[in-house]
Amino acid sequence: MQMHMARVTDPCTSLTGSPPVNSGRRSMDMEIRREGPFAASFGAASDLIIIRHMGGEMTADVYYSDRVYTRSLPEGGVLVVPPNAAFRLRCAHRATNLYAALALPQGTAVARSHDRRPDLSRPMMIASDAVLGGLLDMAQDVLDLPMGAASGLLDSLASVILCHLARSHAEAHGEQQRLLSNADQTSSTMVTRAVEYMIGNLDRSITLNDVGNHVRCSASHLGRLFKTHLRASPHRYLLGLRVERAQLLLAATSLPIAHIALECGFASQEHLTRHFRRLSGTTPAAYRRAQTQA
Repeated sequence: MQMHMARVTDPCTSLTGSPPVNSGRRSMDMEIRREGPFAASFGAASDLIIIRHMGGEMTADVYYSDRVYTRSLPEGGVLVVPPNAAFRLRCAHRATNLYAALALPQGTAVARSHDRRPDLSRPMMIASDAVLGGLLDMAQDVLDLPMGAASGLLDSLASVILCHLARSHAEAHGEQQRLLSNADQTSSTMVTRAVEYMIGNLDRSITLNDVGNHVRCSASHLGRLFKTHLRASPHRYLLGLRVERAQLLLAATSLPIAHIALECGFASQEHLTRHFRRLSGTTPAAYRRAQTQA
């Protein structure tokens, strides 16, 4: 979604203060704050900052490349602040805000360029994005796990979030053709969209045809794309996502295993146990005991 944009006559040298959260040694870190009414200014950081506003209305100004990008963010809206951009938030009511900091991997464009790297170079204001919301919810749960158990899952989630934002950025600014300028990139983006759809529907039964219809691709062609890009069939990849979600819920909650099975799209506890053992080498109950003792 586009923001109102104006030229800055005096660059924001007066903005001081650290970003609300930083990635530190992780690929991603996150904090939830209950705050307001407030007005706060934050200096530039090397991380990509994501802010999800969860109460009332908030106004944000992002100072970047001698311009100010301004928009009122509705409840549930998301602000994405690129690296090296200072920003100001103003909220007239009590609110709960989620702040996330993602460390950008090498090769991600952080300034306007004509290459084909993922481009996250400008601020974004997103009124509603169910996929991004789901990914942030998953990351929030992962961050509650011990560092050793969380690191791999967190790296994967951060990567998917960055890919999703890069694709949304391209679409919002009419740059999709530049990013998808050859068949290989088009197929890679199709796989990313398929994985996003899978993640958003882990709690229900979906078929390969459902995924193919979502990305406007035949089931057979999607199968070939998954083999090429992910070295796995769509079915096996989806099972892996379901088992990863089950691992998360086993470690972070006290939900009964039968309930977790349904939450992760399995038909029964036995169905979960069979695939869990095959993919992780242990049973859900044994995995939960090991996480409790860690």
